[in-house]
Amino acid sequence: MRRRVRKRASAPIAATLTPGAPAATTVPPSTVSPSTAERRLVTVLFTDLVGFTTLAEDRDPEAVRELLTRYFDIATEITQLHGGTVEKFIGTR
Repeated sequence: MRRRVRKRASAPIAATLTPGAPAATTVPPSTVSPSTAERRLVTVLFTDLVGFTTLAEDRDPEAVRELLTRYFDIATEITQLHGGTVEKFIGTR
């Protein structure tokens, strides 16, 4: 099986586009002691905006930001309606 690895942006896109978006929280493994660590069952959702690069290349940056902000807001609302929490949105560039 062939895997394609994409480089992920280090800062969440949503934090720069959507007011009030949660910032990514990263704790270095060396600072977490076994007594404070906890095991959790989580669900991770990956989505792909097919054709986004082509769409964005021909549009004004502000229009692209508005489109992404609407997407982030809707995705967050749907996630919260199902009892979920959005930690961050990340992109490929």
